[in-house]
Amino acid sequence: MRFEEKRFKKLFEGSSSYYKVPEYQRAYEWDTAERRKRNQVKEFWEDLNEFIESNSDFPMGNIIIFKKGDEHEVVDGQQRLTTSVILIKSIIDRLEKLEYERIAKELKEKYVIFQEKDYKRIKFRPQEYDSNFWDDFIVYGKNNRDPETPSQKRIRDAKEFFDKNLQNLPFEEIDKIREKIENSLLGIIELTDKKEASSIFELQNDRGKALTNLDKIKAFFMHQIFVCNGSEEDIKYIYREFQDIYKIINSPNFPDEDDIFLYHIQAHTELGYNYREISQLKNLVKNKEIGQRINFIKEFSKELNQSFKAIQSFLNDNQEISCYLKDLERFRFAFAYPFIIKAYKFFKEDKDKLKKFLEYLEKVIFVHNITFTRADINSRLNEFLKKI
Repeated sequence: MRFEEKRFKKLFEGSSSYYKVPEYQRAYEWDTAERRKRNQVKEFWEDLNEFIESNSDFPMGNIIIFKKGDEHEVVDGQQRLTTSVILIKSIIDRLEKLEYERIAKELKEKYVIFQEKDYKRIKFRPQEYDSNFWDDFIVYGKNNRDPETPSQKRIRDAKEFFDKNLQNLPFEEIDKIREKIENSLLGIIELTDKKEASSIFELQNDRGKALTNLDKIKAFFMHQIFVCNGSEEDIKYIYREFQDIYKIINSPNFPDEDDIFLYHIQAHTELGYNYREISQLKNLVKNKEIGQRINFIKEFSKELNQSFKAIQSFLNDNQEISCYLKDLERFRFAFAYPFIIKAYKFFKEDKDKLKKFLEYLEKVIFVHNITFTRADINSRLNEFLKKI
C-alpha cells in the first residue's frame, strides 16, 4: 500500500494509463434533480466555485485505486472521479465552441481519449454495463441513444447540468474552472493486493459517509475475509456476487435495496423478524469460529444475490403473478417479502404452486389485519419461515 498526495492532472499523465470502475462497485449515483434530498452535482459545482473565489486549493478527498499495470481500478472515490471527468468534457465542448481548439485537444487527449494513428485509449470508464453509453455520450459526444439505466440517466443529467452552467461563460472564466479542477488535491491510496483493498475499504467507509446497509455489509465482509486470512479467490467470490446485485439495483424502478436486504435477513438467517440493525448481523458473523466465518460470508452473499434476483423476477413476471403484489400492498405488505423470496427459491419453475402459496399468504395477512390481535405475529412468522 502506498499513500501519496497528488494533483488531479497527475492522475492522468501518460497516454497508456487509464481508470475504470469495477463491476463490484456501485454505479454512478450523483443526482442533479432538485427534488432529491441531495443534489451532489450541484454541491460539487458550488464548492468548486467557492474555492476559485477564495484562490485556494480545491480538496477532492481520497481515492483508493488498485493498480494492475496501466489499468487502475477505482476501489473508492468513483463518484467524484466520474463527476470530474464529466465536467472536463463539458469544458472541452465549451472551448471548442469558443474556438480554443488546441487547449480542447490537449484536455481531451489527457482526460477523455488519447488517439495516435492506430492507437486509442479511453482514459476513464464506468462499469461495463454503462460503458457503451459513456463512450457514445461522453467520449464521442453523440446523442444517439436514450439512457437505459438510472446511472446512465444521471451521467446524462450531470453533463447537461455542467453544459448549462458553462454555456454563457467567456474563456477567462472557463479557464479558471479548468485550472482549479486540474490542480485539485487528491489523497491517492494505491493498492497492489485485493486483500489489502478489502481491509482499507471498510476503514474508509466508517468515516461518516452516507452508505446503505448493503454497502456497509459488503465492506464488513471484505474486512472479515482479510481478518480471517482468506484467499484472493474468496475476495473475488464476494465481488462477483455483489457485482450481480449492483446490476439489479441499477435496473429501472427497482425497490429500495436496504428493504430487500432486510427481507433477505428475515428470510435466511436465525435473526428472522427480530432483526433491527446491521450490528446484529455483524455480531452473528463475528461469533462464528474463524474457520466457519468465511464459508458463512460466502453462502450469505450467494443467497443475498439470489434474493435480489428473486424480487427482480417477481416484479418482471407475468401479469397473473405480479398482480399479487398489488393485492398484498393493501395489507401488511412488508411481511410478505421474506416469504416471496423463499417461495421463488422453491417454486419459480412451478407457477401453479407459486400462485397457491401466494394465495395462502394473502389470506394469512388479510386475517391478521382484520382481527388485529395482540398475538405475537413476529414469533408466528418466524416459526413459519423456518419450516419453509
